[in-house]
Amino acid sequence: MRNPVTFSSIKDIPWRKILPTFLFIVTSFNAFVGILLYIHTKEAIIHKSAILEYEQQSQTNLSPSQPGNTVVCEKLTHCVTHTQRFHFFLFLSIFTTSLPLLLWVTLLTNREKEINKQLQKEQKNTVHLNILLHTIIQIHRLIDQEKEKQSLAQNCCDILVTSRGYASAWIILLNQQGQIEISAESGLLHNFEKLEHYVNLGNLPFCVCDCKAQQGLVIIDAPATFCTDCPMANGYPRTGIMCASIGHDARIYGYLNVSLFTDFIQNQEDKDRFREIAGDIGYALFNLEQQEQKLKMETALRQSEERLRSLTEYAQDAILMMDQKGAISYWNPASERILGYSAEEALGQNLHSLLTPSRYRPAQQAAFPEFILTGRGKAIGKTVDVVARRRDGREIPVTLSLSSFFQDGGWNAIGILRDMTDHKIMEEKLLQSEKMATVAGLAAGVAHEINTPLSAILQSIQVIRQSLDPN
Repeated sequence: MRNPVTFSSIKDIPWRKILPTFLFIVTSFNAFVGILLYIHTKEAIIHKSAILEYEQQSQTNLSPSQPGNTVVCEKLTHCVTHTQRFHFFLFLSIFTTSLPLLLWVTLLTNREKEINKQLQKEQKNTVHLNILLHTIIQIHRLIDQEKEKQSLAQNCCDILVTSRGYASAWIILLNQQGQIEISAESGLLHNFEKLEHYVNLGNLPFCVCDCKAQQGLVIIDAPATFCTDCPMANGYPRTGIMCASIGHDARIYGYLNVSLFTDFIQNQEDKDRFREIAGDIGYALFNLEQQEQKLKMETALRQSEERLRSLTEYAQDAILMMDQKGAISYWNPASERILGYSAEEALGQNLHSLLTPSRYRPAQQAAFPEFILTGRGKAIGKTVDVVARRRDGREIPVTLSLSSFFQDGGWNAIGILRDMTDHKIMEEKLLQSEKMATVAGLAAGVAHEINTPLSAILQSIQVIRQSLDPN
């Protein structure tokens, strides 16, 4: 069994579907009642006429001027008048019943016209919003592809106009001094160069000032009235303008201004889409700024790495690094020359096991846990003389400058190691030279001490020889 149809309110009743049936029933009812009353009235008149005729025949001896004929005429006239009056009230009742129906039909017809007009307006708004949504999609694609601010601003203005979303559009991006850094425009604009000069002189248009004060969206229905001081005041024929700030978070990069027909300027959906477009452009500028900063940082980091690489690769001293596990994490070319291990052989190996002679290894292993926990040690921050073991097993004297730093969650060490073999050889030679000089000095002193008495003896012998032999 079908459930009965119910309505929560009178507005929910489908009057357009009920009205034809209702009109047919009421009209049929009025016609039926009218026909019945007409037949009844006609029969009543015939009946009265028969009675009057009978009475007239029964009084055939009376003259027309006699009271009997007069009474008959009055009765006939009264019957006719009563019938006409009854017909009048019948017509009045039918008209009174039909008038509300006629008014109802008229109201529904007007309502239908209003609904059609509203539907046309909504359809127009829908078409306009679809264009705006298509514009937003194009701007999103542009944001993903464009990597330069000037091109981004100009292409955004072109899209806003060529998509037929707006009659005109312009964007100004300001620097920290309030002057125009980047500007772009498209559409039916006049005197835009004057606007740029106007802003660079330190002035701002009324829409920008209002937008800056409200920190949001500004709508002006009559630019020619409110923007009298702006060079663009006469550049918006038969249109209104919307202006929104272009920014992200607390940073304001500039302002976006568009003109559109007044039919859409108060549309809330249109306002929301325009605000979304301005926000998307601001986010795109923020991303471009972040990419520029990232590129600068990457360039600076790359240059710093190149300088550091140049210093370490061309350094004459061995530079090596040890991670928190004691493994070698960096090994420069000088390390290969001094210690004999290539970078492939040294990287990842335990530094103490690879380079420390076995007699010193227990002391270093005992001090290593303290270094891992605190980054401190007896040799940290100092330059000490130690012995290192080469790949061929030969021990060489070196000086080691050691420092610690915290990286990747642990303490690391960096050391600069200088081969002191040649220096030790030079020291030994210098020491040998000093010894030889000392011996030579001592020999000279001894010789001097010996030569002095010998000279006296030689002189005495010479005197004796002269005295013994005059020739």
